[in-house]
Amino acid sequence: MLADIRLPAAAYRAATAVIAGVAISRVINLGTPSFAPGGILYYTSMSNLLGMAWSLCALITTLITIAKHARNGTASVHPRIGAGIGLALLVTLLIYLVILAPSDFTQSSSYQPFTLTDNLVHIIVPLLVTGDWVLFAKKGALRWWDPLWWALIPYTYVAFAYIRPFFTEAEWPGGGHYPYPFLDIDQFGRRTVFINLAVLTLAVEMIAFLMVIIDRGLVARRISARVSA
Repeated sequence: MLADIRLPAAAYRAATAVIAGVAISRVINLGTPSFAPGGILYYTSMSNLLGMAWSLCALITTLITIAKHARNGTASVHPRIGAGIGLALLVTLLIYLVILAPSDFTQSSSYQPFTLTDNLVHIIVPLLVTGDWVLFAKKGALRWWDPLWWALIPYTYVAFAYIRPFFTEAEWPGGGHYPYPFLDIDQFGRRTVFINLAVLTLAVEMIAFLMVIIDRGLVARRISARVSA
């Protein structure tokens, strides 16, 4: 079974880290005359950085395990943390597909959705990081309260977005005082923004609890199969 083989897990995690690194470098135009480090301030970039860091940590852990033990065996690395980081990137995917791309969100007048860079940071990397949990994490490790602390990752960014203006008068790289339109209190008012965040929270928590249900359901199914055998 793929989830019990460490070498494929190491290769998968290495590829994920490289792809995430390429995606982030494209966002900030690294190594080009139009280098824009401010692009790292967006949740999309930060969540991709988090995913890259996690993939690297999981890769190193897997390689150490292979060196100390054997190539075959479990490749699971802190499944509760991995699931939480996967969820943080699913937030990136959800916001892009449901809110930003359909509304033709623009970071500049020449912005077009679903470019290679957009697909990398908003779709491919989130799916790869979440796929790591699906393929390699030990199932049955998630707890019912995990979705609550997982939500701290995106909400830490929301807090950052609203606290930032107190420390700098600089606008966000895309212009304006808020990183994303649905957070714009000046344009929509506190009530609408609160509703936006409440709906987003509900959607994210539903996905999170679904992950827990699937995780625990798979274990229950395995136990039932063993008993039947």
